Amino acid sequence: MTYHKFMTGFWLAATIISAIIAIWMISAEGWQEGSMYLIFPVLAGMAYGARKFMVKRMEGLDQKP
Repeated sequence: MTYHKFMTGFWLAATIISAIIAIWMISAEGWQEGSMYLIFPVLAGMAYGARKFMVKRMEGLDQKP
């Protein structure tokens, strides 16, 4: 399970870092040009959510007799 927890943390970190960069780009370039950078934290957040869901699901399957 160490790999799965590492990857969950990786996607959470990628979401946070890309959100910070997206906010910085919006403030630097304006909404029109900078708003396209919001796709990266959305995709990373979706990967984090999918990974977290699957880890919980697999842990539940491991605990059943």
